[in-house]
Amino acid sequence: MPPKIITMTPKKKAKTKIKPNEAIIKHFRELCALYELKKDYGRAYTFDEFAEFAEDEEQYCGGIEITSVKQVQRLIAERPYIQKIGFSIGKSTFAEIDEFLKTGTSKRLEELRVSTQVKKT
Repeated sequence: MPPKIITMTPKKKAKTKIKPNEAIIKHFRELCALYELKKDYGRAYTFDEFAEFAEDEEQYCGGIEITSVKQVQRLIAERPYIQKIGFSIGKSTFAEIDEFLKTGTSKRLEELRVSTQVKKT
């Protein structure tokens, strides 16, 4: 009798749930951290506030993947409770969102990375 050949099927990788806005959240959190290093707390707060908006799946963004500035503007307009708490997004943040959605990064982030590097002595 010939030997039995046992073949093993590879294990399936567990699917990790990726948040719909994970990349843009990471981008804005990094902007926030870099502005904090520069002690520019106003800009840090602004970018952190947008990251919170994009991350909150229940109230703000509602788990919807951000695909355009117009979509973000519509989401804010459709949720009057957002305006009641004082949440607002300015022109520069909308420009940052737009640039990120088109390129996957932004000139501002690249410049901040360079300007906040610790110099070796």
